[in-house]
Amino acid sequence: ALLGPFLSMGAQAAVINYQVSNLGGDTWRYDYTVTNDGSATALVGLFDILFDTSSYEESSLSVVSSPALAAAWDERILGSGLLIPAAYDVATLSGGIGTGQSQDGFAVQFRWLGAGTPGPQPFQFYDPDTFGLLGSGTTTVVPLTTGLIRPMWSSVAFITSTQDTSLAWIARDSASASIVTISDAAMSY
Repeated sequence: ALLGPFLSMGAQAAVINYQVSNLGGDTWRYDYTVTNDGSATALVGLFDILFDTSSYEESSLSVVSSPALAAAWDERILGSGLLIPAAYDVATLSGGIGTGQSQDGFAVQFRWLGAGTPGPQPFQFYDPDTFGLLGSGTTTVVPLTTGLIRPMWSSVAFITSTQDTSLAWIARDSASASIVTISDAAMSY
């Protein structure tokens, strides 16, 4: 669906928020939530999130969205071309995201070639019937939170989860977890 220019200056049809998680080393994951703000279309049904191949290893781009999305959305990675970046291309199979509604669960895993933490990306929305560009924008970060209350050197934390005990997994997938801290006064040395 990359029919428009790379950084087109159209109206924004929706908002895409993301969280980024380090899975270890240079392997990362973006989790996206798409919200239809209603400015350009009644339904959001086709969009691309663009990946500059100088910062993202194109061969590592992989769709890792929640399985529940497969029934309603067709997701794929489109390869780059001359002056065209790689793209996470998402099209509705029926319906779409209505005005004022959001859909989460979209996710892409990748190898990061840049320095530091991966950041915002350009995106484009298209009419799913005509493939005409409806709008474009830049994704917006929503910071991850882990819920730790005090530094680990001044207390002991017991973390319980029904599936995993990795803090990165808990933060990334919002697992149910209980974090209990024991103050220094309650500990005997």
